Amino acid sequence: MISNPLLGDANNDNQVTGADLVTAQQNFGNVDPDMPIDGLFLGDANDDGQVTGADLIAVQQNFGNTLGPASAPIPDPASVC
Repeated sequence: MISNPLLGDANNDNQVTGADLVTAQQNFGNVDPDMPIDGLFLGDANDDGQVTGADLIAVQQNFGNTLGPASAPIPDPASVC
């Protein structure tokens, strides 16, 4: 189960930037002692409880993505036309 809604976000700031790559590199090899997965382990960009090469790939594949605020309004389909 993935609890972090933004894959690649290794530093939990709701965006995937170069800072996530640095965070994953600095925590490389660490394992989350608080299993089950809580989605808050620094460096764990793919939320599997460990920091490995897969996290570096997750940052690369999702680079530039951001997680908008949960309260952002969803446009009415009629207003799009």
